Amino acid sequence: MRRMDGFSAFMLTQEESTGAYMHTLKIAILETSDSPEGWSFDRFLESAARRIHLVPMYRWKFLKVPFGLHHPVWVDDPDFDLNYHIRRIACPAPGDQKALCDLVSQVYAWPMDKSKPLWMCWVAEGLEGGRVALITLVHHAYTDGMGAGRLLTQFYSAEPGAEEPEAMAWTPEPTPSKLALLGRALVDLPLTWARTLPKIGRGVANLREMKKRYEESGQELPPTVADARDSPLNMMLSKRRTFVFETFELQEIRSLSKGFGVTINDLFVAAAASAYRTFMI
Repeated sequence: MRRMDGFSAFMLTQEESTGAYMHTLKIAILETSDSPEGWSFDRFLESAARRIHLVPMYRWKFLKVPFGLHHPVWVDDPDFDLNYHIRRIACPAPGDQKALCDLVSQVYAWPMDKSKPLWMCWVAEGLEGGRVALITLVHHAYTDGMGAGRLLTQFYSAEPGAEEPEAMAWTPEPTPSKLALLGRALVDLPLTWARTLPKIGRGVANLREMKKRYEESGQELPPTVADARDSPLNMMLSKRRTFVFETFELQEIRSLSKGFGVTINDLFVAAAASAYRTFMI
């Protein structure tokens, strides 16, 4: 039994209260021509079964604490079935970029079963050139977008024909009863308060100090989220999605980021901010 942190619990409750999905989206395009044996969904599934132990959280589901006394906990799913989480699907003809985007839009909008581990991998065949897309959904309660990307690097190998890891036997931990969940929450709650309250106190003190410095200098405080102008981009999200993407050469992006002395993430945020500014104008 593993207690969720506050942010993970927040992502889970946000989904329940707003209806907006909180799973991250990761897409990998496989060049099947690089495979010495050619593409086979059955071999892919068999490989995933041998690698599943590399990502233990893929077997975790969440349980709520009675009366909402504390954050939910992660527990092993005794009924874990890899065939449920990895599914085969065909990309509609002609299998081009637009067809893939339409497929991803539909896949992402499909709700996850909250009684099972919160991830899915849709293996989309039928892309142009015999390529295959792995459309992976991982809930934000497990990890953030970068963390989900790191998980996938542990789960998959980028080298064609790489040696498969040894399969490991797995025995799920017993599922705690409601009484056990309640008892553990009563023990964990004071410890959580002891760790959190000092941080809240420091945060409040820092905020007051910042406001004081701005007042003394005569500057206006930075805008808050509530100050943002209304636009189609800051409305409450729905369950419907429209997915599009564009491809850029990584080497070109790296050259630009190095030229400006910033990270690739900085470059992306600046481009997005510029596009948003142009849109608002």
